[in-house]
Amino acid sequence: MPGTARVISHPLWPLLSARAVEENQLIALAQELEPGFASALLKYDELTRAIYFRNFSKDRSWYRPGSKFLRIIDRRSLDDLAALVIAIKLHELHGEYGVSRLLREVVRHFFVEISLMDDFECVAEDLYREVHGALAEVPFSEKCDREVFLVFAQVLAAETPERMLGIIRRVSAGRATHVGEYSEILRCSRTAAYVSGD
Repeated sequence: MPGTARVISHPLWPLLSARAVEENQLIALAQELEPGFASALLKYDELTRAIYFRNFSKDRSWYRPGSKFLRIIDRRSLDDLAALVIAIKLHELHGEYGVSRLLREVVRHFFVEISLMDDFECVAEDLYREVHGALAEVPFSEKCDREVFLVFAQVLAAETPERMLGIIRRVSAGRATHVGEYSEILRCSRTAAYVSGD
């Protein structure tokens, strides 16, 4: 089938199987993504030809509805998911736990949305388990932005996957409504996202 080789050799799989990943490995994996994703995660110094990770903490506008970053990762593909996991791991290595907490929320939105897609119907739960396992440990960094954000990140990482798996099941079965515990997740800002620019 077309695209099968890309799925099998996708950079997401080594990313999910390796629990401790160095920054240079994450940068190399980001370079294997489609150019739009790589440019959202990395900065290139044309003078020195060095490649650095793009630190989202310097400008929180990336999290605003309609931001360039949220538009880039709005196709619901394996590249989107890999870009999110890479961004989480890079920011946690740099002690930017406030950013990683927000990125973890975007991952939850991603899984709610793919639960409605035929392409992911049979794999959404297993894929979430893998991602949850890969993000279950939050590395401590001496460069911690604020300790409270580290604690929040650790609490999120320590959660069992069961609650989110229940949401995925309910959404994929078409039983979720906009009322109750799912309302926050289902009330995605993606519709409104396109009305505002960067």
